Amino acid sequence: MDKAGFQQPAVPDVARSALPAPAHAGYLGTWIELTCRGISGTTASIIVIAGKEPGSFELTAAWPNQPAGLHLVPFSERCLTTREVVVQDNDGMTVVATPLIERGQVNGALVVEVSAAQLSPREIKTVVVVASRYLNQIMLGNVSDTEESGRAYLQSQNELLQLVCQPDVFTKSALETVNWVATHFDCGRVALGMARKSGVQLQALSHSAWFDRRSQAVTAIENAMEEALDQRRSVALPPVAGMKTAIAIAHREAAKGASACSVVLAGGDGLGSGVLYLERAAVQPFSATEVQALEEMGHLIGPVLEAKDSAHRWIGARTVIAWRAFLDRMRDPRRPALRIGLMVGVIALAALTLLDTTWRISADAAIEGEQQRVIPAPFEGFIASASVKAGLVVKKGDPLAELDTRQIKLDFQRWSAEEAQHDSRYRDALTKHDRPAAAISMAQMQQAQAQRALAEDKMAKATLTAPFDAFVVSGDLSQQIGSPVEQGKVLFELAPLDSYRVIVKVDERDIRAVRVGQSGLLVLSGLTGERLLFRVKNISVPEASDGRNVFRVEAQLDPSKTALRPGMQGVAKIEVGERSLLWIWTHSAWHWLLLQAWKWSL
Repeated sequence: MDKAGFQQPAVPDVARSALPAPAHAGYLGTWIELTCRGISGTTASIIVIAGKEPGSFELTAAWPNQPAGLHLVPFSERCLTTREVVVQDNDGMTVVATPLIERGQVNGALVVEVSAAQLSPREIKTVVVVASRYLNQIMLGNVSDTEESGRAYLQSQNELLQLVCQPDVFTKSALETVNWVATHFDCGRVALGMARKSGVQLQALSHSAWFDRRSQAVTAIENAMEEALDQRRSVALPPVAGMKTAIAIAHREAAKGASACSVVLAGGDGLGSGVLYLERAAVQPFSATEVQALEEMGHLIGPVLEAKDSAHRWIGARTVIAWRAFLDRMRDPRRPALRIGLMVGVIALAALTLLDTTWRISADAAIEGEQQRVIPAPFEGFIASASVKAGLVVKKGDPLAELDTRQIKLDFQRWSAEEAQHDSRYRDALTKHDRPAAAISMAQMQQAQAQRALAEDKMAKATLTAPFDAFVVSGDLSQQIGSPVEQGKVLFELAPLDSYRVIVKVDERDIRAVRVGQSGLLVLSGLTGERLLFRVKNISVPEASDGRNVFRVEAQLDPSKTALRPGMQGVAKIEVGERSLLWIWTHSAWHWLLLQAWKWSL
């Protein structure tokens, strides 16, 4: 027994019946034979399932015989160990090994060897993984292996899988699928639609090689398909007993009195790759067994059809078709305007490439005061009044706010009285020639004088005034009257009215072209009719802004009579040199592509 717990037969040619196989081993042998014959180019395959001992696995079925499949045993061991699908080239053959996992429990493994000349590795992987899903249902006992009806059902499912897996284009596979379903489920009309961003688009209609996409019938069918896809469940009309109730408004309009059923096809994203819509006579409603069979069929063929649909819409093929059509139109003598337009486009492209113009870097900008003065709280106290708030213009000496001085006045009076008392004691000590008492009284009197002076200084600073003509950038104490403030707390920020600077936030992708001394133009949101000239003065440190890394570029405004205010915002353009128009318009995208190429390169 190896590290994966896999039990191999001691003799390579041992008969399959000699192995401790499960009760449905014969059924699995039938299944693997039908499946391998249905996949083009299959040369060998084995099925391994969990044994009686925990963690052990047993070779249960092989095709075409056991000796021919023993070389696939190491691949099954690998996928059982990693619990992942294994795809590997083996002497011109593609081997796909997929674990059979249901609800986190490993039930076994399916290994298939297919000639690489028949199908691509991606197609082989898709087919094998889809087949393993149905095999999982057999392992769980959801498919009977004793009744003849179960074998017939298994054969029909493999027949459909073989039909879908043929290396045909998507349109042919889709048409053959709906015709097969219409025949086996006795339906008058079967439609297949695939999910698109705009909704479900009809791709095939049974027994119809062509249909008008703009017809009301096609629109009604697509609406019914979207109704089932939006609900992510099967919809039957009339409802089937035991099924969850589903909205069927669009189905009633599409069926027009007939019985209808829509089944969502499984998809790689788990949301459904498409919808299969069926109609038949009203006297023959769909049963719960039929709906369940259709759902299992949708899980079986959904991923294969999704892969074929994706391959059918490959961008490379569409590009080639579009290019050939374009060349045909260019050679058409009835369309001279197309050739003229192409010639004009070539000339315009050459002009954009060869003609140089001024390259200007655009960035968001804001006006700030060249100097900003902070007005802090001079001492700890309470706000008595507030005369101004942010956005107002003040003159030099104008009051901004006032702090409460009642307690300070009381302190001033108290210290003045103590100073007088200590002065009287000092004079009395001098009269009595008591030098120690005189010294103590002098010290106490000086202390009282200092405290009184401090109170006088606080009363002088209680009224905050503007140090110069300024614009109040921040500070609004009108809603904080009576609230306490700590010493040093910033109450106002002032900016001068005659001195401003521009802060330009330049993206890091363009900062390398910016130099000190370069000129530019600024247009503010509130002054769109005026262009203000500025010169780059300094390139500061970077900062994050709206998820981008930008550099703060400081610029000096040229003298202007325009009335400005700090905080005004706009767009600045810095002239950084001469470049071609094509380069200016495309260099950002080109640099982004280079960065992504470097990011994903090996």
